Order: sequence, then C-alpha cells, then structure tokens
Amino acid sequence: MNSSINAATKLYALIGHPVGHSLSPAIQNKLIKRMGDDAVYLAFDIENDDVEKAVLSIRALSMFGVNVTAPHKQAVIPFLDTIDEKAKKFQAVNVIKNDHGRLIGFNTDVEGLFMYLRTQDVAISGKDVLILGAGGLASSLLTGIWDENPGSVTIINRTTKKAIELAERIGGNLNRHILTTQKGTPYDIVINAATAGMHPHEDTCALESLDGIVDSNTVVVDSIYNPQKTLLLKRAEEKGATIFNGLGMLICQALLSYEIFTDRKLSSDIYKEFIELKF
Repeated sequence: MNSSINAATKLYALIGHPVGHSLSPAIQNKLIKRMGDDAVYLAFDIENDDVEKAVLSIRALSMFGVNVTAPHKQAVIPFLDTIDEKAKKFQAVNVIKNDHGRLIGFNTDVEGLFMYLRTQDVAISGKDVLILGAGGLASSLLTGIWDENPGSVTIINRTTKKAIELAERIGGNLNRHILTTQKGTPYDIVINAATAGMHPHEDTCALESLDGIVDSNTVVVDSIYNPQKTLLLKRAEEKGATIFNGLGMLICQALLSYEIFTDRKLSSDIYKEFIELKF
C-alpha cells in the first residue's frame, strides 16, 4: 500500500458480507507495494439489499477494480455491463474491472484453486472428487472441474434438494453425470465449497461424519482460511488425510485478479513468493 495516498491513488476493494475476516486487503496491499503501484485496497461490508448501489459506486467513485466474495458472486451480475466467458460459464463473478466506466465481470475462483493444487502436486485427473456445498463456489467448481478430467464428481449439501437441483442443471448443461449420493468408499479428493466452519462458526462442519468418505489417501481442501484449520480439516487430519486450507487458493485468486485489474502478467516467481508468505 502506498504510504502517501494522494488524489491520483487508485482504489481497489473487496465487497461481500461479512468481510471483517478477509485477508484479501493484506494480500492485495502487499502485492501493490511489491509492484510499486500508487494504489490502495480496502474492504466494504455490503448487505444483500445494497448490492446494486455497491456495484454502481464502482463507476461513480472511479474505482479501478473490485473483488466479490460471498454471498454476492451471483447477485452482482445483473448490474454489470458484461461478463467474460468463464463468468458466464460459472454464472458467478468474483472480479469486477472498471474499464473506463464499463464494468466487466470475471471469475478466478476455479483457476485459482486448481493453480494452487498444481503447485502442491495434487492432480484432479482420473480422481474421484467430492464437492461440499451448493452455492456460487460449488457451482463454479462443478462447471470448471471437467477441464481437469476427474474420474467422477459427487456433490452433497446439507439441503439435499439444492445439491440435486445444481447437479441436474450443470450436468444437463454440460452433458455430464454428476452424482448426488455418497459412493460408499473414500474419495481421492474432497473440496469444501460451503461456509460451514468459517469464523465465527468454527464449531460447525460441512460433514457430520467423515467415515467412508475420507481416509489416509484422501486430499481434503477447504476453501475457508479463517480459521486456518477448520473442524473439517481437523477431523480429516485425524484420519491421516493430506489437508489444505483456503489461503493458497485465495492468494492465487488475488494475484489473478491483480492481473485483470492492471493488464500486467505476474511471473511464476511472484506466485511462488506469495504462496510461501505468511498472512
């Protein structure tokens, strides 16, 4: 972050609800400083009823770009001028770029997650994958995961009806078979795309039991990074699973967002540097 904010300082921001737990400002401001930019990145807690006003303020305040987090990734779409092909495909937006007054939506959720997993030598190809949740992130993952050639994909949610509806909609659109019941044997990869376990609800878990779902050969990825180790990850670790929280995913998403905001390609060394940082 520029220590001398002035009239020319560019403004970037995060919008969502809640955002008090978010590490996005810390990551983005560190990146801004690393790149020598005259800019600042803030976070704004936006209630559901204020989404339209928040999006329109991007243009009104000449903000250069905004990240969007839960629960607004789908709600912002009607107020944008256009969205790119990935955002259309996922029907979710987590990046808004102000291109000279034209608001364009993008999605780096899926790319950020799989980019991070590749840095950890975790491959999706041929693997049986379980996705937890039925919201915007789960929708994006269900749509984008096929590019990674998984062996099978299952989605489960606390509200079974939502999981079935999502699987039928996306599966029908892509002509893919998405399972909605547990297969009875442990999965190769489990990805939590739900908010269960997020601060301040650390005592909740996306799965009541991990029996028959997770074993020592399973990789469990939680999109949540606060707390660093959710109840899901703690229980998975007890079963000997390899675990990752959502920080690496967030960092990769953040750097991809920066590339969109600034039209600058970051080097692989920058990605490696930031993934290894402590936030």
